[in-house]
Amino acid sequence: MRLLVITVCAALLGGCVSNSDDPCEKVWSDVGEADGKLGFAADRVEFHQTQCGDKVDVAMWQQGRQKGLAWYCRPEHLYLAGRSGEEYRG
Repeated sequence: MRLLVITVCAALLGGCVSNSDDPCEKVWSDVGEADGKLGFAADRVEFHQTQCGDKVDVAMWQQGRQKGLAWYCRPEHLYLAGRSGEEYRG
C-alpha cells in the first residue's frame, strides 16, 4: 500500500515538470510587447531570430510590439522619459 502511494505521488509530481527547457519556447506576442514598451525598432525581431531561428513567430511578435509601442508612445511616458534623461528610440 505504501509503495502504491509513493508511486502515485511520484506520477503526479512528474506531471508538474516542464517537458522542455527550450528558452525559445516563448509567447512571442509578449516578447514583442516588451520590446515595443522599450521602444525597439522593427529590426529587433532579427535579434530574436539570431537566438531562436524559425521558432520566432514574427507575426505574433509584431502584434505584441504594436501594443507595446502604443504604451511607449504615450505623451506622458515620453515626457517622463525625457525628464529622466532616458533615450528616445523614435
